[in-house]
Amino acid sequence: MRRVAVWIFLLAVASLLAVAKDQPFQVVSWPDSGQPVLRFTFSKFKDEGGGMGGERTYISDVDALNLSDKTISGASFSFYVFDKGKARIG
Repeated sequence: MRRVAVWIFLLAVASLLAVAKDQPFQVVSWPDSGQPVLRFTFSKFKDEGGGMGGERTYISDVDALNLSDKTISGASFSFYVFDKGKARIG
């Protein structure tokens, strides 16, 4: 009986950890018009500090999902960050 209770407890903890996963901060589908081919999901940006001269370092986990029926054998993506005034800051 005790062994069953331990397994139930471990299953409950694992379920809570799975549900507690961060919600996506931003989801971007590409292209904007028509049938999307790729979907990028960004986690919330985390301030890592350690910048020099007023600069800051931020990190974000990014997932790229192929939404098309075709296989993408290799890809390279560039990511640019803009401020509210549309000036490129990263």
